[in-house]
Amino acid sequence: MRSHVFALALLLAVPFACAQTSDAAKPEPATIEERWGIQVVALRLSAAGRLLDFRYTVLDADKAKPLSSRQSKPYLEADGKRYPVFNAPRVGPLRSTYQPEPGKVYGIMFVNEYQALKPGDQVSVVIGDFRVDNLTIE
Repeated sequence: MRSHVFALALLLAVPFACAQTSDAAKPEPATIEERWGIQVVALRLSAAGRLLDFRYTVLDADKAKPLSSRQSKPYLEADGKRYPVFNAPRVGPLRSTYQPEPGKVYGIMFVNEYQALKPGDQVSVVIGDFRVDNLTIE
């Protein structure tokens, strides 16, 4: 009889213990600094409102490397619309694709088609798997 009680107690304890560990194993959502190794400096209107200038400082070069990959196609998103990187004639896309270095500031210039976005608007910046939401245009 005692062995049955022990077996029952063991069976009931195992799922409870697993549930506790799975909750404890869930990592807290990482900040942009922790996950991507950058700090957002600003998102400003530029060129008489025709461009949006996104600036960030690299804190950890290894984590920030995907943001400067030539394979990623950055865009700015607002109200379901995508705003691409400005592609200047003879120069190409206006974005940093250098090997990131800690302490340096890098940037991307996005097209503000028809000057649709204004100071105070909330937007998202997407670069490959990187995404930061609710950035306010200065």
